[in-house]
Amino acid sequence: MKFKFSAVIAAALAASMLMTACSSGDDESSSDSRSKSETSSSSEAEPTTFVEASMVADENAVPASGAAPILSASKAEGKPGETVEVTISVSGADQQWSMCGVHVTYDERLSCITNGDPKKPEYAKGAAVNEIEAFTSMLQTGEDRNEYLIENKMNSVFFAAVASADLGRDGEIVTYKFTIPEDAAAGTEYKIGFYYREGDMFLDTASDAALQDYAFSHWQEGSITVA
Repeated sequence: MKFKFSAVIAAALAASMLMTACSSGDDESSSDSRSKSETSSSSEAEPTTFVEASMVADENAVPASGAAPILSASKAEGKPGETVEVTISVSGADQQWSMCGVHVTYDERLSCITNGDPKKPEYAKGAAVNEIEAFTSMLQTGEDRNEYLIENKMNSVFFAAVASADLGRDGEIVTYKFTIPEDAAAGTEYKIGFYYREGDMFLDTASDAALQDYAFSHWQEGSITVA
């Protein structure tokens, strides 16, 4: 099934993805979202699952388009109290993707710079999404976090991009700013990672699941190191 919609619909879809992806609720963690038991006799909604992406994605998937998308987070270095930038990029899928919804994780000791609203990060869109009709982003910190993030002492920043055609390019998708704790010890490394939540995606207009599997099983983590 191919997606054919206007920029207005694209924006509405991105907003819907944002609200779904950033709700916390009483979600349940699991080691494998594809192995959850089905309880047809229960009227309760099935809990959302939070897992490492490699546990839900087929690393041997071969996208029909021939694309080989690699999502990556950059590495940065700074002194205690300094603010540094971390960029999320994609390669291997130039003009071969149209939609993404991705959770980026970071150590809860870091502070992500906001635009004034504590739930909305300050960000700069990159060239990879210049032609994308809709882009949005939101933070999950404090009480807004789900059990998975709290247990692993992480916060998360989610971003979603939606286009009506395969307009996503290779290159930088989005850049965020993080402040290093004032009391951070030299040599401390804060991981910038990714995690999968049901509903996250990386797709083309053909909705090729193999494209998403490849992206979610090959992504590369970044870091912030204290100088």
